[in-house]
Formats: sequence, C-alpha cells, structure tokens
Amino acid sequence: YMLSTLPEHVTLVSSVDEITASRFKLAIIGSPRSYKEEFSIHTVHYIPRCIHVGIGLAHQAQPADEILSEIHSCIEASGMCLEAIADYNTIDVKADEPVVKLLQENGAIVNFHTAEELAKVVVPNPSETVRTHIGTPSVSEASAMLHGTLLTPKQKGTKWTVATSINK
Repeated sequence: YMLSTLPEHVTLVSSVDEITASRFKLAIIGSPRSYKEEFSIHTVHYIPRCIHVGIGLAHQAQPADEILSEIHSCIEASGMCLEAIADYNTIDVKADEPVVKLLQENGAIVNFHTAEELAKVVVPNPSETVRTHIGTPSVSEASAMLHGTLLTPKQKGTKWTVATSINK
C-alpha cells in the first residue's frame, strides 16, 4: 500500500549508501538498525519497536545488571538499536531469575514459553545440554522465533545466550 501511494517528491531507497547530498535534502530513515555514520544531509531516524529478544540464562545468573549490559552490548554489536526492542522472551521456568526480574522492574515486556512450545520450533543451533536440563533444545533462538523471523542467531556469554528476531 505505501509504495502505491508514495508521493512523487519521495524516493524510496534500500540502502543508506544511496543517501547523498547531491540527491536529497532530507532523509527519513525507518529502521531498527543503528547508524553510526554521519550523514551530509538532515536525517530523521524512526526506530520501530520490532525486535524480539530471546534469552537463555544459567540458573540464578548474577550479577543481573552486568549480564543485562552484556546482552545489550551483544544486540548493539549486531547493529540493532536497543530502542527497537519490543519484548524479551524466555522459558517459563526462568520467571524468577534475577535478570528477568530486573527487566520487569525496568518496565520491559517479558513473555514466557513452555518447554513444549519451544521444542516445536526448528532452530539453527540446538543444544543437547539445554535439552537435557530443560526439556527443549533451544531457549534463546526458539523463544525469539516464536515472535518473528530470526535476525541474529544464538550468541553466547558466560551465563547467558541471546538471539533476536524481527516482526514477520
């Protein structure tokens, strides 16, 4: 619909590399991606909340603030803006984990899924260790994929895993 109603004075580009001062006076960027480069024209960056974060956690992983900071650094390293996070997702048995509690205290939406729900999702990086301990081969990738298309596959920290998906 949007493409068919695009005004004549608006040009749609598929890459920020196409945004040059010789072609444009203003750019409106709608993307969950982070753009560190300076543009030679005025820009407005609209960041839609369309990223779903799947997290796997070690039992009672602490310190929660450091773990959450590491998870966020991993998401930023993948090129995504933290402002684009729509929600966090994990397995229901982790509802009382310190990291989950911290997310909730900070006002984040946290969705919980059963091992049975997660086990039905075909993931690129299953773990037999996770299957043995929790009853599903994936928490981070599967819980992210229940909410969108996998964007970044599982990344591992010492006490956590994280994966992201984007709205379908």
